[in-house]
Amino acid sequence: TFESVHRQSPGELWLKERIAAFDAGNRRKRKEVLEEFLEFVKSSSLFGMEELFSQEAHLFLVRLTSWFSVMLPLLYELPLQLKVFLVFLEFREASIVRNFFESGTVVALMRALATDFDVPDDVRCLAVLVLHRLVLHGRTYKEVLCSKGLISYLVECIGRLEVGN
Repeated sequence: TFESVHRQSPGELWLKERIAAFDAGNRRKRKEVLEEFLEFVKSSSLFGMEELFSQEAHLFLVRLTSWFSVMLPLLYELPLQLKVFLVFLEFREASIVRNFFESGTVVALMRALATDFDVPDDVRCLAVLVLHRLVLHGRTYKEVLCSKGLISYLVECIGRLEVGN
């Protein structure tokens, strides 16, 4: 029936509430929402963001990728944000991966690797892990990242880490 098709799952309802809190919240509240999200996904037995949260997953990811780009220069809770990205990418859903490219988040991730951008090494490592997960989605994504200068960013980042040790 029409009603059963439009009934929202418990995960979808849960995330819808968190999105509202994220939208209305300050930095501290947003951090709390991200921590709750990680715990919820960790305790879930489902096998994908879309399965768990339906369309709400994409709505949340759009907010997260935008917030990451804004918070990157401020260095606010970057490890937490990158861990959430890794959880999104864990399920290898094509639409999720596409979002990282279409939103421009891959450019912000590569910028975090640049030596002229003073982020902690743990953030650089997590950014490399996120980019690695994106590269695993096929040749097209590898080519796009390489055309955006990923290799030079990685070389620069590795050189910085070697000098730092």
